[in-house]
Amino acid sequence: MTAFDPAEGQASPSGERPWTALIGMPLIFLVLGGLGAVVGVRASTTLLDDTVLQQRYRVADESFFAEAKAFYERNKIAPGAVRMRPGETMYLLAQSWAYLPELRLQAGQRYVAWVASTDVRHGFLLRDQGLSFLLEPGYAYRVELLFEEPGTYAVSCNEYCGLGHAAMIGRIIVEGQP
Repeated sequence: MTAFDPAEGQASPSGERPWTALIGMPLIFLVLGGLGAVVGVRASTTLLDDTVLQQRYRVADESFFAEAKAFYERNKIAPGAVRMRPGETMYLLAQSWAYLPELRLQAGQRYVAWVASTDVRHGFLLRDQGLSFLLEPGYAYRVELLFEEPGTYAVSCNEYCGLGHAAMIGRIIVEGQP
C-alpha cells in the first residue's frame, strides 16, 4: 500500500507517511479535544448557581483578614484560643507553621468556618470530619463542622509548606453540652 504525499498530490511510491500525517492527526485530535473540554466546562459552569460557588470560597483580602482579627478579639479566652458560640461564623488561619486560633466548640452544634492561608500554599486535613483540601493564598474556603463527641481534634497541614511543615498542627477542642 502506498501513502498519500500531499506535496505531490499522489501516493508516495516509497510507502512512507508524510510528516504532516505523523503529527497532523494527533494535533487535530488534541485541538478538537481541547475545544470540547472548554465548551464542556463552560456549559457546566453556567448550569451552577453563582451563589452556591460564592458560598464555598471567597477572596481573602484585607477586609477578610480584618473580619478574622475582629472575630479573634471578640471570642478570645486565652492567647491563641477562642471559644465559639453556636451560630457565629469563625475563622481559622494557616500560617507558617501553625493553625490559629485554637477553636473551642460545643459537641452536637453546627459551625461554619472560613479557612485561609496567610502566606503560602498549605493543606487542610481534618480526618475526623473527612475534610482534606488545599489552601491557596488569596482565597478563603467555607467549611461546615459538626462534632458529635467531645475531644481534641487535630487539624494538620498535608501539603509541604517549608521546614516547619511536620510540626504544623492546630487543635479543635470540643467540649460537652453546657
